[in-house]
Amino acid sequence: MRGGLVPLIITLLLISIAIPSYALAPLYEFNFSTGIKTKCLLFGEMEMKGHLSGKNIPLDFVPINPAYFVSTPYSELNSIIASLVNRSYLSAIPMYSKGFATSACEDVYVINISDGSVQNFKNVEIYTDSMPIAIMSGKVDLRFTKSISYGILSFLTMQMNGEDVDGVLLLSDDNLNVEVKNGSFYAIVPLSTTYDTGEEGYAYIVNKNGNKVWEGGAGNWVIVVNKNTLPAELLPSANIIVFGGTEKFSVNVKKSNREVNITSLFLDVPEEFTGNGGQGIGSPFNFPDRYAFLLGDILNGAVLLFNSTDELSVGSENYNFSGFGLIRFDSAGFDIKKSYGYISTKGEGKAYLIFSGDEIYSDVELLPVGGFSLPLHPLALWILAIAFFLMFSVILKRKGERKIAGKFPLDIRDDYRKWIKYTFIGIYAVLFIATFFVFDTAFNEIFGVSFVSFLSRDLLLSAVVLLSEIVFIAI
Repeated sequence: MRGGLVPLIITLLLISIAIPSYALAPLYEFNFSTGIKTKCLLFGEMEMKGHLSGKNIPLDFVPINPAYFVSTPYSELNSIIASLVNRSYLSAIPMYSKGFATSACEDVYVINISDGSVQNFKNVEIYTDSMPIAIMSGKVDLRFTKSISYGILSFLTMQMNGEDVDGVLLLSDDNLNVEVKNGSFYAIVPLSTTYDTGEEGYAYIVNKNGNKVWEGGAGNWVIVVNKNTLPAELLPSANIIVFGGTEKFSVNVKKSNREVNITSLFLDVPEEFTGNGGQGIGSPFNFPDRYAFLLGDILNGAVLLFNSTDELSVGSENYNFSGFGLIRFDSAGFDIKKSYGYISTKGEGKAYLIFSGDEIYSDVELLPVGGFSLPLHPLALWILAIAFFLMFSVILKRKGERKIAGKFPLDIRDDYRKWIKYTFIGIYAVLFIATFFVFDTAFNEIFGVSFVSFLSRDLLLSAVVLLSEIVFIAI
């Protein structure tokens, strides 16, 4: 008898471990497309494909007269400037970043706007510090060349020189690796030469020995790079990139293994992009620092939607968001397109949690009982538990009560009876603990919070999660 109970215990434990992935945290296929009023934020580890196209801007954005520089001592620069004389516009990628750094550039020219002088540098790297810039050429596209371990991404509309422009906001603690391409040259221009950006900053150039060979403040220079492709890095924190269009641009998002303080990332966003008076993203994360990690856990592998009444498809059923939406997933893909004058996000994947603004989606079958709807799966488990309890209560009746049920209770020796009793008490204890961890794992998959993981971070929140899980198990 003892040999038969051990495999039973092992089987029950293996079944309990398998439950979270297939029963308690089911995955639901979803897809949606956003409308003109919807604000969409993506959270998690990100891989960005495709590229952002430059925005066409008038040539007079460049604060120099090309005709004035056609006869410099540098033939390569003369050729570049000559190509601008008959142009009426340039393609540009304006960007706001704490820092910008290029890879080594073989041929760089610095044009001083004040006195018209030109300096030439070979094999150097270009850096900016807290200076909004625009990268310009006849045609310019930008692509991201490396995944980021955790980021927050949103597309927004903002004002630039009195004009509505499209931009992407990307918050991350990682460096953003980008590549500017499709130009025959690139002009790096401080945005402050054309309008008030509210920031000064400065730029400098470093040679291959690490020595600074040039430095300039905002507003009095243009750097020209004689290169077809310009790899660069944007420093961590808030980066805003303005663009004119998208070309097969998509973002693959999945749950990150990192712990991130979301509120600290939003602190670095310039105020003009978070104010509710404009068309920025707003800042919905005014959260106490003590509990900032909670947001990081919940919004990891997730998409948030604001001001949305867009259609949401879950499996074969269709719903509509009611102003707000939250979808948590292990991985999902998002296609970004500009059409009809606005940026649209099409998302699809498999989700653990889908909240449409007024209800959480679930396909668990319900049984109406006296005006209440009870979920069938937990109800079946409770009925099974009661059946086991009754069965073993009969089997383990005392010696004087054995004849009451005919062949039952079984004629079991007292020493075996005692052993069976304590064995099954042990099984119940093991299964109780296993059930708790099963539900804790499922709770973490669905909602991003876990009693076990919170124990070392905040006991109060851990207790709240524990109570929630007890309710979750009870129903």
